[in-house]
Amino acid sequence: LVSRGAKDWLTGAAIDSLARAGSASLPTGDLTVHQIFSRKVLADVEYDPDDANIAANYALLSRPTNSEFSNRQPDEVLAALKPDERQQAETQFFGVAAGDLLSKERHYDFLKWRAERLADSINEFLGFS
Repeated sequence: LVSRGAKDWLTGAAIDSLARAGSASLPTGDLTVHQIFSRKVLADVEYDPDDANIAANYALLSRPTNSEFSNRQPDEVLAALKPDERQQAETQFFGVAAGDLLSKERHYDFLKWRAERLADSINEFLGFS
C-alpha cells in the first residue's frame, strides 16, 4: 500500500505517516485496521460475524476515519465519500469498481473480488506479474 501511495480515505494522510506517528500508548500511531463489512453488519443479515476477520475485508485507515465509518454498510460508506475520497479508497480496492458487491447480501462475492485484486497487486509488487 505504501508503494501505491495509499492514503486515509477521509483525511488524505499517507498510510505510512499514520503508522510512524506512534507513541508509547499508541505504538502503531494513528493507523488501524477497518473491517469493510463490520461484525455488526454481518450479524444483522445473519452471517457469521467472525467472517469480518478475513484479510480481504480489511482496509488500513486512521483511527478517526475508522470511527466515522464504524458499523455503516460499505455501500453507504461509498455513497457518502466525496470524489477525492473515493479516489483514495480505490487505492485499497474499495469503490465503484466493486459495483453491487458492496451490498451486505453480497459480501462473500466482494471478498473474493477484492482478494483477487489484492493478490494481483502483491504479485505485481514482488515482480511476479
